[in-house]
Amino acid sequence: VLPADALPAGPAYTTKGTGTFRMLPGTSKVVGTGTVHRYDIEVENGITGIDLTDFANTVQTVLSDPRSWAGHGGVALQRVDSGRIDIHVTLTSSLTVRKICGYDVPIETSCFLPAGSANGVNRVVINDSRWVRGDPAYVGDLTAYRIYMINHEDGHALGHEHAHECLSNGLAPAMMQQT
Repeated sequence: VLPADALPAGPAYTTKGTGTFRMLPGTSKVVGTGTVHRYDIEVENGITGIDLTDFANTVQTVLSDPRSWAGHGGVALQRVDSGRIDIHVTLTSSLTVRKICGYDVPIETSCFLPAGSANGVNRVVINDSRWVRGDPAYVGDLTAYRIYMINHEDGHALGHEHAHECLSNGLAPAMMQQT
């Protein structure tokens, strides 16, 4: 593992949850214009030590921000806790992430699992270890890393692939892998 990919030292996190999930209640108005993608916010049962209200508020705030996906036309997002759901945004323990995402490259990462035969709904998988500790590339800016993580994985759920070039101003786009 490259040092830039290693999980930084920091607070404890839940290594193993139950592998089952529960929805965190909450709704929002539709944000953006275009096709509406309805999402819920979930947490794996057994995760402890994370303020789940803060997690849910952060996800909803990021996805409602006009600088996020819904602010560029063609995409609208709405948090729901009933009815049709297009995307589960799920806080997941690191060992469950490995079962869902694989562990071919031995680093803690988040991922996106598209709807298919094993799961009926698109699932954004947010690794609790990264939620708690962040990534060395973000030099201690946990808030910025969380915003990136939410936008990147939800970008996959909205059909975006990885970007491989920096923007003209030298910054990395949300779809460039940064973990």
